[in-house]
Amino acid sequence: MAANGRGADRLRGVCGKLGPDTLEAARAELLDSAERRMRRASAQAPDGVYDGADAVDDGGIGDQALPVHATVTISGDSVHVDFTGTHDQVTTN
Repeated sequence: MAANGRGADRLRGVCGKLGPDTLEAARAELLDSAERRMRRASAQAPDGVYDGADAVDDGGIGDQALPVHATVTISGDSVHVDFTGTHDQVTTN
């Protein structure tokens, strides 16, 4: 929790120093850059439908393994992930 508080304090400091417009421009560029890199990488992968399944713990509320299922569809530089079959969110996650 202390790390979160410190991070929030520092973010407020950066906001005060640079201003909201500069920070918004940096945030937008970060997201745009991530999308460009993801699309480049996705375009390198073969088109198709890929399935995967695993399980995660339930966050300590019991001893149940929670299934996670993903169907990933790649088409060109686009990726769609369908989590149908994944356990509903539980209180601790």
